[in-house]
Amino acid sequence: MHKVTSMEAHRVLAVLDDTLERLSYLSYLPQDPYGNNTKGLLPALDDEGAAHSAAALTALLEAEAGYGNRGGPETDAAQADRVAHCVREFCRSVRNHPVAAEVIFQREAGAPPTLEFINQLSQLKGVTFRHLSTTIEEETTNRELLHDLDEKVQRAERQRERLQHALDRLRVERDREVSVLDQTLSKLSAEKQDLSQSNRSTLAGIEKEVSEHIEKSTNEQATTRKALEDKLNALRGRLAESSDEHRELENTQRRLMARKERDLSAVIEAYDGDMSERLREIEDIERRMAKERDEFITLDEHFDRVDANMAKKSEEEKIIMDLRKREAQAMSLLADNAIVIQTMLRVRQTRAEFVKAFNKKNKKGKKGKKGKKGKK
Repeated sequence: MHKVTSMEAHRVLAVLDDTLERLSYLSYLPQDPYGNNTKGLLPALDDEGAAHSAAALTALLEAEAGYGNRGGPETDAAQADRVAHCVREFCRSVRNHPVAAEVIFQREAGAPPTLEFINQLSQLKGVTFRHLSTTIEEETTNRELLHDLDEKVQRAERQRERLQHALDRLRVERDREVSVLDQTLSKLSAEKQDLSQSNRSTLAGIEKEVSEHIEKSTNEQATTRKALEDKLNALRGRLAESSDEHRELENTQRRLMARKERDLSAVIEAYDGDMSERLREIEDIERRMAKERDEFITLDEHFDRVDANMAKKSEEEKIIMDLRKREAQAMSLLADNAIVIQTMLRVRQTRAEFVKAFNKKNKKGKKGKKGKKGKK
């Protein structure tokens, strides 16, 4: 089937363009063309010198007002024809008078459903032209091409899902490692908090003990004041040493926590690098798969030919072995028959020699008997 000629397609499109243009004119018509509050459309057309367009619009409004009036002399079909005729006259007058078209287009556009209908009809025009200018063979080709593209998209989607599953597994493993490191960090933080609290408790206890000793020393005698002061100094030294020790321990814990944080950052960076490398490996694997698929097809065809040749050779060898087996059976049968024939010949020869010898013996016996009778 051949496609519609260009002239026929353009005729159809011209009809659709004319319809769209008329609908566009009609969509700008206001509900109140006379304009009670503001300057209406009919007065504006009269002011701009488009009296013919104004008269056509007036006739259209009168026809619309009379449409559906069953009490009138005209039937519904006649009224509809009159409205259609008035619409054509109005659109023709606006098309022939640019000033009238400019006055109409300066007005506010119609309702959104009307504009949406005009937009959909415009898109239908493009679809109609594309459908009219496309043959059945081209549609079939496009449909097959679209089907092939859909299959390729589905295969790519399945491949993407498999890669996504692999990525999810790797992400779960990495998240597990990060969780372990996070737990370690939380444990270290808790230990640090416990140490800080212990330090504060120890410091509070030492300060309390010092206060008690100070208070006790003030109440005791003057003779024991020096001893108490010495003891107080000793306790202060112990406090300083404990503070230094706890401070060093706290610094150590902070450095350990900082190192754990650096290790965690390194693990995360390594994970990102590993994932990037995996993505590159996946792309390389896809390229190798495409190359190996082509090589597999070539080798498969080659091995199919080799298998066919081997099968043919095996069949020929089987036929030759059957012929040789039959030949051996025939030779064996021939040898057996030859043995039987030789046996029979030997039996006959032996029998003939025995008969011949027996006859000679009988002849000799008869001659001897005859000689003895003569002598007597």
